[in-house]
Amino acid sequence: MKNPFLKFAGQPYMPSNGTEGMNFTGNFCDNCIHQHPDPDKKPQCEDILLKSLCGDQPKEWIYDSEGSPTCTAFVDWNWGNDDDGWNEPPEPEPDDPNQLCFPYDIIDILKDDSILVTSKAIFEKELFFKS
Repeated sequence: MKNPFLKFAGQPYMPSNGTEGMNFTGNFCDNCIHQHPDPDKKPQCEDILLKSLCGDQPKEWIYDSEGSPTCTAFVDWNWGNDDDGWNEPPEPEPDDPNQLCFPYDIIDILKDDSILVTSKAIFEKELFFKS
């Protein structure tokens, strides 16, 4: 099947809606060395993104020779620790076993089996189950 966008090869590309824009930036900007995850370490690719968000046509966004949208400034980066100085943050400490976590079971908290817990209310069992 012939690519219908082949006729646009070399022409400027601008996403037609937010979903298409998110897909495009997800494929290019989010995997590009110019869009570093730590804004203090390297400059962000703000000129291109800012232009696109303001509705201006970034000159770097074009249809390639096969009619697919591409960014000519794109440099693939695998987010590794090559020589950029970026290191992943350390793993957080494990949760304190004494800390209350949601969802929790009220019976476990109160250590009391004399109550009946339903999705609507908490009742004392002796009111419902008389011996």
